[in-house]
Amino acid sequence: MSWSLVAIVLLTGVLLSTDLAAQAATPAPASTATTGGEAFPNFPMPFFRGNSPADRGGFYLNLWFFIPILGWLFLWIYCTNWVHEDSSALKIRNDVWNTLMISGGVVGFIALFTANSLGLGFSALLLLQALPLGLYIVKRNERVPEAARVMTPRHIRNVIIRILARVGLDIAPKGIRDSAVGPPIRFIGKTRQGGDAAAASRQVESSKGYLAARELIYDAILRRATDVHLEPTEEELAVRYRIDGVLRTAEPFDRGTGDALINVFKVLSAIDITERRKSQDGSFRADMEGRDIDFRVATQGTNAGEKLSIRILDQSNSVSSLDELGMRKQLQAQLTELIKQPHGLFLSCGPTGAGKSTTLYAALSEIDRHMVNVITVEDPIEYKMENVTQIEINTKAGQSFANSLRSILRQDPD
Repeated sequence: MSWSLVAIVLLTGVLLSTDLAAQAATPAPASTATTGGEAFPNFPMPFFRGNSPADRGGFYLNLWFFIPILGWLFLWIYCTNWVHEDSSALKIRNDVWNTLMISGGVVGFIALFTANSLGLGFSALLLLQALPLGLYIVKRNERVPEAARVMTPRHIRNVIIRILARVGLDIAPKGIRDSAVGPPIRFIGKTRQGGDAAAASRQVESSKGYLAARELIYDAILRRATDVHLEPTEEELAVRYRIDGVLRTAEPFDRGTGDALINVFKVLSAIDITERRKSQDGSFRADMEGRDIDFRVATQGTNAGEKLSIRILDQSNSVSSLDELGMRKQLQAQLTELIKQPHGLFLSCGPTGAGKSTTLYAALSEIDRHMVNVITVEDPIEYKMENVTQIEINTKAGQSFANSLRSILRQDPD
């Protein structure tokens, strides 16, 4: 990033200015100076700039001081870059936190090289850099689930487990190890009839793209994305999230990992993995920290490979009442009156992602479902509602709209 280069240039300038100041302050040889006709005696110890001859033979830089400071510089750059990317993803005043992190770091390094005492300078550096970082961590931890919080005992434990696992030391029980290695999300496959497929879930756990799939979906949920698009090109699998109605590009996968990733989602959704040309659809669900999240999957063959789209149906983020739709009060009152009519027809129309299903679910929430018999026919069922008989369309099993409507008329509906 450009600010990283600026920071390095500024630090280099401080070092060079320190060097020039030291050169300017070097006294002239005193062997020939006289006072009152008497010559000063030669200084018994030779002058060396920097370390003593016993250490580095007069090398200017003190490596015991320079190397830790250089390491600290790269640590600050890493932390600042993390704050930039994390605040952008979570939409937490990215410009403000970038300014605080960069300003604190630059001023801290200047204080380190200009202070009279090394201890005082390092204390100022630590305070100016740690304060904005700590404030940001507190702010972002308030917005994310518990498992996504950083610098907590759980996060520190997981980091230690991952580091030890990379060097071959496996010290964690299986349950803790699985959550430490990847995000806290567990996929649950579905059959074509809509039931859970335990075999599909176990099958993908040992596949190549399983961890990448968990990280992809977990990242999409944290960003409050409604859709994930996996689009193949000749060299990679592009990833895009739809957030607040706008598609945003994410880090792509190479084709090998991308193809494995698509196969994971197809197996979970009970989709034929050998068919890559015609369109297919299915669904699966996931358990994330006690939250039950459903996913709708649709595939389509393209000239570059198979494209896959995932619709995220998070019940915790759904609109539960008409008050949350943001309608004008007059329109909301008219809609409420219409919904409570004993008979009639209400049409909810619009393009994909316009909020048709959200409006209909919010309308159902206004009906006293304990006093009336409410039956829905959906393709597919997006959100589960209490005291509502929900029917999902399954053409392969003979469950069509026409057959479902004929059956509903015999179920004493309201």
